[in-house]
Amino acid sequence: MADSEKKIYKENLYYTIPLLGFIAIFAKIIEHFFLPAKYYYDNNRILGMINDPEFSGKWPGSYEVAADFFRKINIFHCTTFLQWSILLGILFNILLILLFTRNKGLDIKQTFFALMCTGILNIYIFNVGKDAIQILIFIMLYIVINLNISKFIKIAGCFAILYWESTFYRNYYIIIAFFFLSIIMGIFWLRRKRKRVSVAKVIMIIFLLYTLVFIFLATARTFMHGDYAGVMNCKAGVDVMQANSMIDDKIEHNGNLMLFMENYVINSIRMAFPIELLKSGAFYLPFLVFEIFLIYYLFQAILRLYKMSFNQVIALSIFVAYFMGSVLFEPDFGSFVRHEAATFPILYILVFNPDNWRTASSNKVKGRIQTS
Repeated sequence: MADSEKKIYKENLYYTIPLLGFIAIFAKIIEHFFLPAKYYYDNNRILGMINDPEFSGKWPGSYEVAADFFRKINIFHCTTFLQWSILLGILFNILLILLFTRNKGLDIKQTFFALMCTGILNIYIFNVGKDAIQILIFIMLYIVINLNISKFIKIAGCFAILYWESTFYRNYYIIIAFFFLSIIMGIFWLRRKRKRVSVAKVIMIIFLLYTLVFIFLATARTFMHGDYAGVMNCKAGVDVMQANSMIDDKIEHNGNLMLFMENYVINSIRMAFPIELLKSGAFYLPFLVFEIFLIYYLFQAILRLYKMSFNQVIALSIFVAYFMGSVLFEPDFGSFVRHEAATFPILYILVFNPDNWRTASSNKVKGRIQTS
């Protein structure tokens, strides 16, 4: 990278860091004065459970875990959504800014994506709710990935965290944990060959990912009947009227695995390229742009699959495993993007790390996809 290019990247970073604070404040204003209460239905339910353990509308499971967690850490005696939003916004945004101060520079795409992530995080994640706990778990993964420990322990530690979450918070993370192990082993196998990435290999990787999901479901159908039924019927209780961006199944599968897999492939494409959100109104446009950026950076990851750092390989494996699990369970695009934003600590390793692949854009031979 030329010195002049490095200087531009550093200047972008210097301008971006103060802008993060401005975007955070602007996002909080949008959160409290412009968005309807329905976008924070779960948050307000948890808030009611925090303030009153006997709250009539309380729900068990992850809702109860979240309420108990916030009740225990409530040393400032917050009682309103606004108070929690301000407190968590201050704490998380300090961490966010400190994270970016460790960077060496940002190109223009990274700058825009950083500001977009900051806005989404402050609107949907940095408040009292389940996703605030979820991002803490991804912060734990970020810490393990960056520890100066052996590769095996890093992988084992990340698997343990994902599995641990499944035992007390979101039980479907056990699926993500096993997807993670399978994906990272597959990447290691591909990296051993150290050849250029071809279009055929990209197609093969995607096919293998779908095959992995099919094998998992076929195994669950035989040995884990309850879990299999849970996956097949996970969207059955979703009220379509409550979600303008419903990820409805286009094919009625009635428990048939092959038809379910057809739906899975269709829904994965819809979630990766949510163009249909445009018909739901301009409000969903940021979600579409966010997903476009994510697909772009995942594409860049595939280009540099053989040259990525080990930390990035782990981060890529976690994020792809998360996406594969999300296609199984997410009921609507709004929930999907909100939950996806909570993976930001992992996205930071993929997108913003100083040793990332932004220099690949200037290498037109080594970084390109071959057509044969």
